[in-house]
Amino acid sequence: MVFNASNPLAMVLGHLQTAPAPPSERTELAIPADLEGIIPQCLEKDPDRRPAGALELDRKLASCSAAGDWTPERSGEWWSTHIPRQTAS
Repeated sequence: MVFNASNPLAMVLGHLQTAPAPPSERTELAIPADLEGIIPQCLEKDPDRRPAGALELDRKLASCSAAGDWTPERSGEWWSTHIPRQTAS
């Protein structure tokens, strides 16, 4: 979850007004610095500051130091372990 909030309105306001914390501050998992630099670009409030499209994002991700280690199988394993679970409200 990018923003934690006590209610839906607070969540929306967080998305509109607050810059998200760097991923490394929200997890105990190691995140390569080059990947951590791309994630905030994808979450930019200003669309002109985000990657222009999927191809640009793909190029950026492919240039990350850990890109060769990331396979569809590893992706599936990671998501099955780390996907955020929705809590009942």
